[in-house]
Amino acid sequence: MAENAFGKWLKKNRKALGFSQAELAEFLKTYQVKISHWETGEDRPAEETVRELEELFEPRRA
Repeated sequence: MAENAFGKWLKKNRKALGFSQAELAEFLKTYQVKISHWETGEDRPAEETVRELEELFEPRRA
C-alpha cells in the first residue's frame, strides 16, 4: 500500500472493531507504540503481522 495507505487502513479497521491501540497491541502481542508507528507511517509491521491483520479485519466468508 502506498503513502501510508496501510496506516489509514489499519486505523479505520481498528476503530471499526472498537479496538484501542493498546487492545490491538495486546491481541498481536506487541506494544501500543508499534501500533501508533504503523498508523502514522513511521514503521511497517512484518508481512506475517500484516496477514494476521487482514484475517482479523477481513475474515473469509465460508
